[in-house]
Order: sequence, then C-alpha cells, then structure tokens
Amino acid sequence: MWNPRFGLFPPFGAVLTVRREGKGSLLVLEGSYTPPGGVLGRLFDRAIGKSLANRTMDALLQEMKHYIERRTTP
Repeated sequence: MWNPRFGLFPPFGAVLTVRREGKGSLLVLEGSYTPPGGVLGRLFDRAIGKSLANRTMDALLQEMKHYIERRTTP
C-alpha cells in the first residue's frame, strides 16, 4: 500500500506482475484507490482523476521498462 505524503491523493494498493512474453517480458500493474472528498471527490475522479491515475501508472511502468532495459542491455 502506497500512502501519499499529501492529503490530496488517496492511498493506493497495487500488485505488479511480471511475466515472460515471447523474447521479452510483460509488466502489469493492477491497483485500486478510493478518491477522497466524498461525492465531490468521486465526481472529480470520474471527470479527471481516473485519467490522471492511469497516466501516472503508465509513466511508472515506462520508467521501470527503461530501467530494466538499461541494466540488461550489454
């Protein structure tokens, strides 16, 4: 469970799965959170927050990919 330093972000629980796929690997990050702020928080999440969370997860996976590739490339 990731707990944010600032109250604007919700705690985030996730599972990272790594599996072989062809000659490479596949990283899958599945997680969930409950938006803070009650009804307004849920409305914000539907309008903007969920998209931000997905882009953040995609960026994290890209960073992990580049890190792994740098360490494994001769």
